[in-house]
Amino acid sequence: MKFKITSDQASIFPSKRQPFIGKSYQENFVNIFDAYPDLILLTTLGKGSCVEVNQTFLNITGYSRENVIGTPITVLDMGLTIDSYAQIKKKSQTQDFIQNLEIEFCLKSGEKRIGLLSVKRLEWFGKTYLLNVIRDITERKQIEDDLRRIAMHDPLTGLPNRAYFMQQLDYVIESLQYHPDSCSYILFLDLDAFKAINDNFGHAMGDKLLVEISQRLRAILRWGDFIARLGGDEFVILLEDVQNFRYATRIANQVITALKQPMLFNGQKISCSVSIGISMISDAEKSPEEILDKADAAMYQAKAFGKSRYHVG
Repeated sequence: MKFKITSDQASIFPSKRQPFIGKSYQENFVNIFDAYPDLILLTTLGKGSCVEVNQTFLNITGYSRENVIGTPITVLDMGLTIDSYAQIKKKSQTQDFIQNLEIEFCLKSGEKRIGLLSVKRLEWFGKTYLLNVIRDITERKQIEDDLRRIAMHDPLTGLPNRAYFMQQLDYVIESLQYHPDSCSYILFLDLDAFKAINDNFGHAMGDKLLVEISQRLRAILRWGDFIARLGGDEFVILLEDVQNFRYATRIANQVITALKQPMLFNGQKISCSVSIGISMISDAEKSPEEILDKADAAMYQAKAFGKSRYHVG
């Protein structure tokens, strides 16, 4: 992006930043303005041209004052378009303070950051400006995203956990009212004799087996299919908007075949069969729990009929 370079005369503050030597209102304002920890841009009410920025803005963005002064805030990559900033200016006519608008802005390097924008009208020596304050919340958002991921994923396999799966299943149930003809299924997987593997080879080996199984399951599914680990040796697959029931049974057979193939750990071959319960998602069940219980019951039927097979509930 090219920036308009102008003289410092466009600034409303003196071009030479003098140290604090007096008690005047203007000198106090300049010092507070520069020391403020958030990014500040002072813009004209008309075109939104920048007439002043604080030192924090320059430090964080990497721009020089010459890059910014005289340039409209909508030209700077601050996450604001002409239309969106026009809306902000309009709201400022009736609202004393507009705060916490989430924006994505760019540094001079091209790095994207997340900020909260607050805007207030400012009267300065007979002229009206807009005081734009941006609080950089990139790190906070990253921490929130990390915590959300931890809360919704299984720490061992990295798959979505039960809470995430139930949320996704609830979404599919809700969408049935808009797409009543769509077909979706869940496959409830339970490993056969997994306890014996843990007992014979140890829990560390059992954990490695679960990780390998999760990778094999991922490899089978198409993009958009949803797989989760419910806990222990239980997994569940959500097949959304499939063409027919045969697709669900084909996936079940592929899962059974894939898990029968021996897995090599520390020179030892370990194989593990799986029993699968298949249930169609319909509006007859009003909650994710009902649908999951139905698939769970079908899985137990598969075990009762000899394991290493699927059963439709």
